[in-house]
Amino acid sequence: MEADLHEMVITPEKTALITIYQVYRHNLTEFNEEENRDYIWDCLFQEIDIETNELLFQWRATEHHAVSETYRDLGGDGTEESPWDWYHINSIQKDELGNYLISARYTHTITYINGKSGEIIWILGGKRNAFSDVSDGLATKFANQHDARMLPLSTFPVLMHDEIHKRGLWDGEKTRDGTTSQLVTLFDNSAEDGRYTDTISHGLLLEITYPAVSNNDDLTSPNHTGDLIRREEETRDLGTESAADSTASSAYTVRLVQSYDHPQNVISSSQGSFQALPTTENTDPKVLIGYGFNALWTEYAADGSVICDTHFATNYSWERGDVQSYRVFKFPWVGQPIDPPTAVLGDESVIVSWNGATEVKTWVLQHAEQYTPGDTSLWTEIDRVEKNGFETEIEFDTDYAHRYLRVLALDDNDRVLGVSRGVDLGWTAGLASVIPTITIDSGLTPVKLLMLFAANVTALVLLAEGWKKLWAWRRARLWRKYRGVRLYSDA
Repeated sequence: MEADLHEMVITPEKTALITIYQVYRHNLTEFNEEENRDYIWDCLFQEIDIETNELLFQWRATEHHAVSETYRDLGGDGTEESPWDWYHINSIQKDELGNYLISARYTHTITYINGKSGEIIWILGGKRNAFSDVSDGLATKFANQHDARMLPLSTFPVLMHDEIHKRGLWDGEKTRDGTTSQLVTLFDNSAEDGRYTDTISHGLLLEITYPAVSNNDDLTSPNHTGDLIRREEETRDLGTESAADSTASSAYTVRLVQSYDHPQNVISSSQGSFQALPTTENTDPKVLIGYGFNALWTEYAADGSVICDTHFATNYSWERGDVQSYRVFKFPWVGQPIDPPTAVLGDESVIVSWNGATEVKTWVLQHAEQYTPGDTSLWTEIDRVEKNGFETEIEFDTDYAHRYLRVLALDDNDRVLGVSRGVDLGWTAGLASVIPTITIDSGLTPVKLLMLFAANVTALVLLAEGWKKLWAWRRARLWRKYRGVRLYSDA
């Protein structure tokens, strides 16, 4: 089976989680009576050992969900050439218990799955929703969602302060006294191919509570999990109406903690992402929302206020799909360029920059009386300055400087990150200041520079002489033409 584009996650155990869409024959007579309309895209996910390519786990949607749970019409699909996309898996996460969380777009469900048996532990949203919504339906009305993830309450220590203290869940803990409390994040599209269930797409931060489970639970025992599985079997014949009221349990609760809404009421018919950005201890993370089908991303404070709004295409392209980005991520980034720093002579100064380097703290200017490639003992320090913007100017006294200069880039720990090419202050200094790329490390010796200068002068002389001859020839030609006109006119 071929991996699908929607998800590929590398776990801490160095395994890969991938989504798969497989053309699969399935009985669709309840939706149509036409022949040859019995093909679906069945959705699977697999966990694979990257090193050995061994299949560690596989889960198939039709073995655990009824096709009638979908909110998507059959339409003209259902043939082998155009299978019906009824489920549409689009994200996977594996937790510390070895269980999996998946998002399915067309059933409007986020499903928690036992990592050993593959049985469903609980379903949030959709027609088999197991959770009582204590936010008057705002926490379970999401539709066509993407990028579902679980986080501990302590991820938002300020926003979730009261809940953390009430439940005694610290430092990433999720379970206390037989109850699990955690956060679920997702991008709620509320739209699909021009059909809208809301006027705006949301980034949702939800808090869910449920009886503690592990992947060692006996899912056939008469406990909370077994009850949910039996409700599963009882609702296999669901129609198009929501069955949330009949399946929700008071042991399972969900509430809306925060909705991240764009001030321009952006709604995206597909794709999208929610990322809680890395933060320092005891502060809430910022939230980065990617709008998928629409060319923008927005960074929010934890309380939902907009910090930074970035468009990478005009808003006239929104909902047309002209420019798209499936997900948007932001992480600390370290730039380590392959090329060395650039040092250029100024007026009694050296101007230094290093395009792409992010770790430079200090520039050190050195000089040497002689230059021998690879010999660092010849160089001594003139001055050191803090990096100041993209280009930093280091002033020095040319009367006391040796012939050759170079600049070192140091990090916070005074570790050398890079060394510029050497600059010659001798008779080539004037030329080097005009043509910054000409340095002693470039292989252009004084003799080669002289030859290059002579060749350029010769070329300029020849070009000037050629231009003079061309100009004289054009004037002579025009004169002859003018004389001919005059003679003809006189006749």
